[in-house]
Amino acid sequence: MAGPGRVRRLLFEDRQRYIPLASSLIRREVRQRYKGSTFGLLWVFVAPITAMIAYSVVFHYVFRIVDIQPYPLFLISGLVTWLFFSASALGAASSIVDRAALIKKVRFPRELIPLSVVAGHGVTLLASLALIVPVNLIFVPETRNAALLILPVSVILVATMTAGFSLMLSAVNVYFRDVEHILTALLLPWFFLTPIFYSPDVLPRGAEELDWLAQLLAWGNWVSPFVDVVRDPLFFGQLPSLATFSYCVVVSLAFLVAGSWVFNRLQAEMAIEL
Repeated sequence: MAGPGRVRRLLFEDRQRYIPLASSLIRREVRQRYKGSTFGLLWVFVAPITAMIAYSVVFHYVFRIVDIQPYPLFLISGLVTWLFFSASALGAASSIVDRAALIKKVRFPRELIPLSVVAGHGVTLLASLALIVPVNLIFVPETRNAALLILPVSVILVATMTAGFSLMLSAVNVYFRDVEHILTALLLPWFFLTPIFYSPDVLPRGAEELDWLAQLLAWGNWVSPFVDVVRDPLFFGQLPSLATFSYCVVVSLAFLVAGSWVFNRLQAEMAIEL
């Protein structure tokens, strides 16, 4: 069966058979990240909080690019989506190559490897949201409404898109090892081209004439609407626009189908290439 059918079987029909293996891979992914550290999972909060402080100082308090209050919470409400997406994609890109010995010894659905990387970073995302949601509820009165109930759906859309993209990267990287290095080089400019430290609706002061550029970045960069679909309920306390939500639904499903199809097409010769 084609790629999407294989993913369906993996998620539903074969779930009892592969749940122990999937759970083991996810636990290993999380433990390996913090192995030997004194504070363990507390480091989950260090990256987003450190980035929030650094970017808040630079973009809000030094250059005063954006005047959105409270800016640190606005920033981190968008940053968590990017950190999950970028870390998952980068980790998944090399995941098949890094686990070549396991693939050669054990027969199992290889999709589990990049998907376990995404799931491992999903644990980090959920832990971050568990901290951000109550803080936003305290300091951002606008979030105290029913719009926050759509946040789980927004997170699922982000995770679906990321899973599909990660499947694609992990498969292609087996045959073209430059993929992970290209992605590493692209992530930094990609980050600044994503409206995380500013909002397309609230342009930096003096940049009104660049409205066309902001709209291009918002829709030409497919990650941008996914940042908005999470930040709208999480920080602004509003439902994402129908256009943004519909875009995320279509794009997330498209990536899952395309990623599973590419993985299925390329996996036959993976063991040989590894």
